[in-house]
Amino acid sequence: MESNTETVQNENPILGAVMVCHPPIIVPNVGQGEERRIQDITDAYEQAAAEIGAMNPDTVVIISPHAPSYFDYIQLTSPKISGGDLSQFGDHEDHYIIDNDVELVQEMSRLAEEQNFPMGTLGQQGGNLDHGTVVPLYFLNPQIGHHTRIVRMSIGGLSQLDHYKAGKILAQAAKNLNRKVAVVASGDLS
Repeated sequence: MESNTETVQNENPILGAVMVCHPPIIVPNVGQGEERRIQDITDAYEQAAAEIGAMNPDTVVIISPHAPSYFDYIQLTSPKISGGDLSQFGDHEDHYIIDNDVELVQEMSRLAEEQNFPMGTLGQQGGNLDHGTVVPLYFLNPQIGHHTRIVRMSIGGLSQLDHYKAGKILAQAAKNLNRKVAVVASGDLS
């Protein structure tokens, strides 16, 4: 009889993905009522977050264009814990602390180095989570358990093919660690 661990290793470790926008005004403590004008975006966000929650991932990878990024490198956030808020947008109440999936980051970095691919933990690591990460967390937190870890990934100035390769490295790292992963691509789409 096959164990659950063996079963997951044979399946695709990437459970699914959603693409979302990240206008800070969508968060009520920023919007102060203005968020009701974009209720359709809020409804879609809640649906996307519910879909991610229903996947029951071990890790959610949030790809943010506002994370520290470099023209020739895709950066992964490496501290064990990260935090962020929307205080720059007037929200002094909502604050998020996340457990980063350090093991997945290390495995992605190892595979990238092995393949001589420009992705890893080099560059700026201090500072808070950016709004491209925090806005999705506002909707995700009620849907994912406290056991779910996060990986924040930047985008770089690399080609589309290179970003595809980064996704392949993510999938291989998740498979190697037997992680079930969901991906949230946060973009300037509002």
